[in-house]
Amino acid sequence: MDFSSFATDAKPRIETHLLSYIKSHSMLMKLQPWGVDMQQKLTNIVTQGKMIRGILVLLGYTLNGGSDTRAVPIASAIELFHTSLLIHDDIMDQDTLRRGMKTISALYQEHAATNNMVDPKRTGESLGICTGDLGFFLGYELLNTTEATPEIKQQLFKMISNELILVGLGQMQDVALGAGKTTPTEEEILNVYRYKTARYTFSLPLMLGALLGGAETKQLRSLEQAGEALGLIFQIKDDELGIFGDKKTTGKPIGSDIREGKKTLYRLYLESISDSQTRQKLSAIFGNKHLHETDIAYIQSLISEKGISDKITTHVKNLTADFHSACKELHLEDEQKKLLEDLYLTITKRNS
Repeated sequence: MDFSSFATDAKPRIETHLLSYIKSHSMLMKLQPWGVDMQQKLTNIVTQGKMIRGILVLLGYTLNGGSDTRAVPIASAIELFHTSLLIHDDIMDQDTLRRGMKTISALYQEHAATNNMVDPKRTGESLGICTGDLGFFLGYELLNTTEATPEIKQQLFKMISNELILVGLGQMQDVALGAGKTTPTEEEILNVYRYKTARYTFSLPLMLGALLGGAETKQLRSLEQAGEALGLIFQIKDDELGIFGDKKTTGKPIGSDIREGKKTLYRLYLESISDSQTRQKLSAIFGNKHLHETDIAYIQSLISEKGISDKITTHVKNLTADFHSACKELHLEDEQKKLLEDLYLTITKRNS
């Protein structure tokens, strides 16, 4: 089985478990109308994404020889955590759309305006924050339904809590770098990639599944390293798609990262080798919400002309070497190794 087939089989099982859990939760009936309202809104968005984190929990369990059904509650919980983070992220970014649908805060803003509430925007954001918080609380309760010994459960909770703390710190770093007027260092940008996305998206779920499957410490550390390398490659690929991606496949407008003024490796490298006149022009383009297509084309051509893509490729090659080095330390059957290799290829070749 390749990774695509594995994911196709895993996703519906996570969706079914997750939706059943949210829809049947009795505590959400205690206070109306908010319990039912939040329940409906959460179920509408929680399964809309690719569910890569939940799928990787099942993969981590499968790599350690288990039937992955036992890992479904953990996979479902991590997708609830992810949804909650996205709800809060949308509020911070003031985004009104997510996956082509109105965000939770935008929906509540409409509700506030329709019901003539004071300050609909602030009210909508506040209700959105509450929904994100509830998602975390529900996620931890769902995690507790996992069939495991008390010792394993304690390790699972600690592992998730530690990584979510790092996600929060990574988000703070991202917000601060975005608001700052100075150019961040390469290490500062990579730390945002590492702690906001890479470890939480790849290392954590792989380790959770493996831990439930009985993996020993050495196996967990190798999966952690392999996952971090994959996660960094994933984020760098995101940067590429944010500049060169096709709207039809990414779902985002062309040049979205340029328009948002994101401080990516592409931007850092571009600014570091440009003269003062070019940097001044770049400053006027990055973060401009009313960009013209010619501005985006200018950035794209400059990246090619200045050899920035080559520098990024070197980064990815080094991370690929780290991934394969970590995989060599794993005790896996050939079929299991193929799943990990297919996962790597899926990440590097994706266009959305």
